[in-house]
Amino acid sequence: MFKPKKIPLMKVNITHSLAGRVRLKSYAIKYLGKELDTFISTINSYDNLDIVNISPITGSILIIFDKDFYDTDDIVEIIERQLAHFSLLVYSKEREERNSLLVTERKLQEESISEIGNRIGISFLSLIYFSLNPFKGNSQSLLRKIISPVSLVSVSLSKNVIQSGISSLINTKRPNADTLTMSAIVTSILAGKGLAALTTILLSDVAELMTAYTMEKLEML
Repeated sequence: MFKPKKIPLMKVNITHSLAGRVRLKSYAIKYLGKELDTFISTINSYDNLDIVNISPITGSILIIFDKDFYDTDDIVEIIERQLAHFSLLVYSKEREERNSLLVTERKLQEESISEIGNRIGISFLSLIYFSLNPFKGNSQSLLRKIISPVSLVSVSLSKNVIQSGISSLINTKRPNADTLTMSAIVTSILAGKGLAALTTILLSDVAELMTAYTMEKLEML
């Protein structure tokens, strides 16, 4: 599958044109903010040229001009030249928007190494206990699988992961690492495989502990 070609942010494209009338589009328009009025005033200061309509939402600009003074290429050049004066602002705003849409990850600093270690210990002991004392619920109803002891322990141990995973889906409309871990845990529980859920939690916490420990050591250097 071919990825769509990314249009340069400051590029001005012609979407429709007639004699003395042209509709342009530039994504830079979306990021002018309070400077939009200044941009419009500057363009309208040209002789025989006026902005009829401009949409900061879509980046569309409708311009009428005297065809005896300009052609469409001239109009594109004028718009691009004036937008260039706001390039620093445009790129800054675009980067802020892009950063706000980045997938949010749960901060490891929210939990201490000892807390993660305690959870690993509980997960490990729970895994041993339920392995030796299996719950006869694989053939039971979905409700029995969800409220089985091993499932309840799994949910309790993974509440931070579940909260982070759901929060990412709601706030950014994208999954993060916790969303994927949460999916594996929930799928295992619904399938009646509580031990698989506990194993996923244990491995996830071990990886998190190693990362947190490494970060702590690096901060001490």
